[in-house]
Amino acid sequence: MRLQGFTAIPLLVVFVAALIVLAGAAQGEGEFRAEIMKMGLEAEKAGFVRYELENAVDKAVEFSVERSLAGGKFGPGEIKGEVAGEVNKVFGGFGKIYGEGMLDVYITSAEQWAVFVITHGGIAVVTVTFTGGLYRDGSSGSGISVGGSKAVFRIPRGYTRVVVGAV
Repeated sequence: MRLQGFTAIPLLVVFVAALIVLAGAAQGEGEFRAEIMKMGLEAEKAGFVRYELENAVDKAVEFSVERSLAGGKFGPGEIKGEVAGEVNKVFGGFGKIYGEGMLDVYITSAEQWAVFVITHGGIAVVTVTFTGGLYRDGSSGSGISVGGSKAVFRIPRGYTRVVVGAV
């Protein structure tokens, strides 16, 4: 998931640079230039919120697995419930922060995650994968709107995190 954010940021910088070049070409038209700059800033803010949401989901998955292991929960069903609940808290938190800017939030359920747990010698290796459910048709994410700019964040099917913890 981090690779997508890594490639999106350079594209966003190129987009903002192109807008600045267009604004520079229109030297005499102050209103046009101000509008272009506003659009560029809105696009940058939407991309930044998407990036923040992406990182928050990563941390939520890791945190929920670590909390499950610390609480003695090693069953895949228990961990799936924890992961889904924590990811939904992230979406809810961003909804409170950005309010109307969070569009079409698709929450996740435990059935959309696959969890594999291997324990040996006091160490647990937990692999958490977003599958989209039994028929791989579920999605979880949100649209993000800042002014006239929009960005979309979705947890991609196949998203996987591996967490190693003490038993």
